[in-house]
Amino acid sequence: MNTLVLLGLGALKSYRGLKTILIASAVTLLLLLGLAIWAAVAAFGWLSNQIPVATQALKDQVPEVRRQVEAVVPNMTQAVDEWLPGTTPPLRDVPGEDPGQLTRYEGFVRTLYVVQDDSRKAVYEGRADFRSVAEHYHARFKEKGWQHRVLFAAANEERHEYWAQKMRYELYLRQQNGSVSVEIAESATAQRADRATAPTTRD
Repeated sequence: MNTLVLLGLGALKSYRGLKTILIASAVTLLLLLGLAIWAAVAAFGWLSNQIPVATQALKDQVPEVRRQVEAVVPNMTQAVDEWLPGTTPPLRDVPGEDPGQLTRYEGFVRTLYVVQDDSRKAVYEGRADFRSVAEHYHARFKEKGWQHRVLFAAANEERHEYWAQKMRYELYLRQQNGSVSVEIAESATAQRADRATAPTTRD
């Protein structure tokens, strides 16, 4: 009988010790969970306050970054032109004159100028829409009132003839690899009789 009582008391003590450990563990876990929730809330609040500041700082930097990019890109383009000569039109005109005193297409440069006997020729190059370039030069010739006829026309290549009195101009346009070249040849020649019957257009 005494043995049973002793065993019962030992079991009771073990149960109470286990219960105490479980309760202490639960309380500790709840405390840690509470601290984690508090830390998450605090971090979220801090980020909420910092995001507008960071966003505004980023907005303030955009103009400066854009300015730096705009300053760097032309220098990079020039460097590439120097490293790979001939891949893009030069940045400056070669010596010479503009035949017919025609206003050239904006941004184009003179890459070739040749004079031979009573004729001369100039070539211009640049990056632009082919159709816009063709319409520009057609309008410039039309302003002078010269007669015109189409010699050849394709999607990316055209050849035109213009003449007035004793001057004749041949306009040759070609698009290749995103670059447009414009060749204007000027020559002094007598008005041929067959010009009177040649088809002309003024549009």
